[in-house]
Amino acid sequence: MVTSLSHYKAGKVQVHGVTGAKRPALMPDVPTFTESGYPMLDIPIWFAYLGPAGIPRDAVKTLSDAVGKALASNDVSDALARQGVEPGYAAPAELDAFLKADTALWQKRVKEAGIKPK
Repeated sequence: MVTSLSHYKAGKVQVHGVTGAKRPALMPDVPTFTESGYPMLDIPIWFAYLGPAGIPRDAVKTLSDAVGKALASNDVSDALARQGVEPGYAAPAELDAFLKADTALWQKRVKEAGIKPK
């Protein structure tokens, strides 16, 4: 959405489907791929702030709290929504669990598809 929205609004591209579980508010006429018969493309888009291993826990908490506070502000959430981004917050432990599950899912899909590194 972030990179294609302006092209879509200008009529420069046709969007035939979107990933994720629901239609985006800024493209309500575009079906999800699941609606179009491709449930395997129900792939949510997410963004996260990550850093190198070994960051002190107090620094992680400070940064996490600041991100949570920013996402809770109307200015930030409205600016993201105008770009087609639905803000959400996950505490570090929740994000860690999500990343582990997402990595496992994609490892499984790569293996099932027989994709091999070159």
